[in-house]
Amino acid sequence: MIPETPHEEAEEEIAHRAPPTKKRKTRQTVKEENVSVTAPMMVFRPWTVTDMKEAMVHLPSPDEAGEIFSTELVTFCKEFSPTVHELRRLLAVKLGASSWHKVSGRLQREDCRREHNEWEHRHNLEYRTAVEELAESMRTAFPARADTSKIGNYCQNREENVQDYYHRLYEIFNKHSGLIEPADRGNQPETWECHLRSWFLNGLRPEIAQAVKASYIEWKNGRLSAVLAHALHAEELQTAKKERVKAKTDKDLQLALVQAVSRLGEPSVQRRQQTKGEEVKDEARGMAV
Repeated sequence: MIPETPHEEAEEEIAHRAPPTKKRKTRQTVKEENVSVTAPMMVFRPWTVTDMKEAMVHLPSPDEAGEIFSTELVTFCKEFSPTVHELRRLLAVKLGASSWHKVSGRLQREDCRREHNEWEHRHNLEYRTAVEELAESMRTAFPARADTSKIGNYCQNREENVQDYYHRLYEIFNKHSGLIEPADRGNQPETWECHLRSWFLNGLRPEIAQAVKASYIEWKNGRLSAVLAHALHAEELQTAKKERVKAKTDKDLQLALVQAVSRLGEPSVQRRQQTKGEEVKDEARGMAV
């Protein structure tokens, strides 16, 4: 950060009066707190280019997820507490010139900083307002964009279990559907859940999807959690059936092998019996002579 440098006399006074500094770790430590007898005191130190890159790398791209970016931006400011001027520099680096130009006018030009450790404290009103207004402008400037072609390309692989497929689709759906996952899904499925449920069913392996539709009569309008539960159950049943079929096949193969070996030994026995019979006949003819 770029703090105002106090006078040397003030620095000496703070050094004598303030107790030892207690560093608070976040993703990268960019702020410190001095714990005094009366209340926490915010002490800022400068940001470096490395600090900026390491701190901002955790934020998603606003071009792909403006809503998520705005939410993460507020969280970022709660954790790292950049001043308004520093936030301007940070976002210019993160967004690039063209994207930053879309929202730069919404961030106040006057510098201000977080004054109190508690985010909702009244001393933070000006700073908190600046951050929240900027976050709202991010939502407006970077609306969610839908790209259903990328969602439609995701289907359950032959060797992929239902749970892994669901988690993979969940990530892709949230990224490309243009819909925001509700914090509370409520008692009835909303738009986000209905669309994810449909894509989930469409991408299931055909035999599992058919089993779900056969066992769950409300698969068209029911909850996503219920559809997922039926899919997992269908997968378990089909896996158990495959194992039984495999076990029977292995048993049949073993039986066929034993029978084949037995048949291979039969001609030898017949030849021995035939040879013995001929020897008896020869002896009988000799005695007759």
